[in-house]
Amino acid sequence: SIAQDLVHMIRESGLLTEMLANRDAGARRMSLIKITLAVDDDVRIVPGTAEITETKPGTCLLTAETVDYGPVSIKLEG
Repeated sequence: SIAQDLVHMIRESGLLTEMLANRDAGARRMSLIKITLAVDDDVRIVPGTAEITETKPGTCLLTAETVDYGPVSIKLEG
């Protein structure tokens, strides 16, 4: 349920689409940072544990530690 909520939050924010649509590496990194910060703001996530990496063009892997349920890993595709 936490993973689903995070996916919906990221999609609704438009940050993933913004990152995937941008060809500038600096702007893409900034979008990844914004997504990470947004996930870290969720009260169910241990602050500072969210990490997002682009595994291949159009696909990202988000990992974070939840407060009550351990690690969560989410594949995000644009």
